[in-house]
Amino acid sequence: MKKVTGVLLLIVLFTLIGMTRIATVHAYYIDEQTTEDNSTDEFDISDFRDGTYYRTVSAWIETYDIISSPLQAVSVSSQMNDNLELYYEDDYQGETGKQVLLDTDNSFSFKVNVSQTGLYQLGMNYIMADVFYTVPSIEILINGKSLFNEMSDLELDVTWESIPLEESLRYNRYGNELLPDSVSKISWTSYFFDDYNNALNEPYLFLLEQGENII
Repeated sequence: MKKVTGVLLLIVLFTLIGMTRIATVHAYYIDEQTTEDNSTDEFDISDFRDGTYYRTVSAWIETYDIISSPLQAVSVSSQMNDNLELYYEDDYQGETGKQVLLDTDNSFSFKVNVSQTGLYQLGMNYIMADVFYTVPSIEILINGKSLFNEMSDLELDVTWESIPLEESLRYNRYGNELLPDSVSKISWTSYFFDDYNNALNEPYLFLLEQGENII
């Protein structure tokens, strides 16, 4: 199992959002028992579309402010009593302080207090404990809820290093140079959650309620 360890952070910034519009989609089904084409029986997938980040944040910004305030950091050590079942390290991979090591399907919860209800950015410091070849992802819940579809599969930022091929393997039989191999870089990363495919210009905004929020 791949492990990720990090200090979780909250950042509060004023941002302008670039958005991508989503087209309307219709679909039809074929009855498995009659093999009848029921193309006239359209069903509405608006519930799913309405749950996208674009639709959700478009509704939020009509009601809530994007909050501008200094960075608020939450340390792992301050949240250990609420996460006693997890494994912790001191000064892991050159990062001072207490760190939490998470296996696949582990979760770490932390509390954030904000002075007013509004829209905030969230991020974390993390490091992958082992070399990996696919993009790792996490899920975030705020007060037990997923506020928009993308929160269930947030891909983390990855730094890749190129590994030059041996001279005898650098070219194919046609004399064309091949692309070098790539491997993940094991280093600490500070990352604010965003659209990994860069459809948006700024990190995601999350709705936090005045007072305590559990992330």
